[in-house]
Amino acid sequence: MSVLFTPPVLKIKRTLKERWYVEYKLKDELTSKWVQRKEYGNINRLKTREERKLEGETVRLQLQSDLENGLISLSAVTSSVKAKRNSNLTISAAIDEFLTPHLKAKLDNEKKTGVKNNNSTYNTYKRYLSYFTEYCEAYGLVDEPLNSFEQRNINIDLLEWIRFNKDWKEQSKKNFFIKVKLLFRYFYQKGFIKNDISNFRLKFIVDIEGNEPFTDEDLDKIIPNMRGSDPYLLLYCQFIYYLFLRPFEVIKLKVGMFDLNKNELHLSPEVQKVKKKAILHVPDQLVQSLKKLNLNQYDPNMYLFSKKGQPSHVSVTRGLFYYRLEKVLKEFKLEGQNKGLYSFKHTGVIHLWNHMGDNYPNRMNIIRNLCRHSSFSTTMEYLKKLRLSEDEMKVERRTL
Repeated sequence: MSVLFTPPVLKIKRTLKERWYVEYKLKDELTSKWVQRKEYGNINRLKTREERKLEGETVRLQLQSDLENGLISLSAVTSSVKAKRNSNLTISAAIDEFLTPHLKAKLDNEKKTGVKNNNSTYNTYKRYLSYFTEYCEAYGLVDEPLNSFEQRNINIDLLEWIRFNKDWKEQSKKNFFIKVKLLFRYFYQKGFIKNDISNFRLKFIVDIEGNEPFTDEDLDKIIPNMRGSDPYLLLYCQFIYYLFLRPFEVIKLKVGMFDLNKNELHLSPEVQKVKKKAILHVPDQLVQSLKKLNLNQYDPNMYLFSKKGQPSHVSVTRGLFYYRLEKVLKEFKLEGQNKGLYSFKHTGVIHLWNHMGDNYPNRMNIIRNLCRHSSFSTTMEYLKKLRLSEDEMKVERRTL
């Protein structure tokens, strides 16, 4: 039996933050009503308007063909949606669903009983969950399946994002995490999530800036190991060691930011904590590693680091490299010593400071510029934390 439908239309939004989709309608033979349907495909995983338009047109043409050949029916679409929801519900769709029916029922109940819970109001949840959406967009998670979200994303990346992007008091942080916890608990109870990850801690698992630097003995163990078993992790750590980038800045690097002929990395404001443009000199050791990736064959808008181990339009979370490094540290019994990704930055600063020595009377200013600190007081406090002194043993800056 033929199904009446309207031609699929690609809905192009004004910004990339909005969700693009292909829209069409099917006619319900029983009620004679038209039922609107949306198909997102992989459109919103792409990061430029041109790519989204191309992917959207591909989705539209495929839908048009399926509809004309009778491969799509209202009953099939309905059952398909139900079957996919548990495994493919995205973060953004989950937030929309949580805010609409779940909170509406709560507010309706408050009206009936006359009992008002100020912490459960719609606007409060909407505001805090919009911050969570900001985080997901920053880490390329907004269109990932809800079931792929793991506890480590919260323990590492979300906490770090708050630290560098929100000037919140402790109570605001607590309120925020309560809303996020309830979001995940709601979908766990509904069967959308296999594991209950709502019981995450509200405190930072480590003071990230307080990581201890590596010793030369440590590096002699872990560097050859990474070079042989996980060169992608080593490349990630090299950016932190040589360029003093913060771990969350490294995952935002894109292919088009590099000019390897000039040994330059052009940082855009959205990459940096300080929200300013910067041009960094890339040392030859790092340039050689980057040339092995053949970056000229990739789209300039692709992220340098991804789950695929090569440039991709979908970025990766810092938690991935945190756990990969943790595995290496455990192999050499270096875990539990407050050493992690930030340790490469601290180690790089110490090596450069001692290597420059008295030949560079302005080395404090050099370190400040390389670390992109906003003031000398920040640099002085940073060096103080690293316990640097003029009479420390001089060491050559090594090659990772």
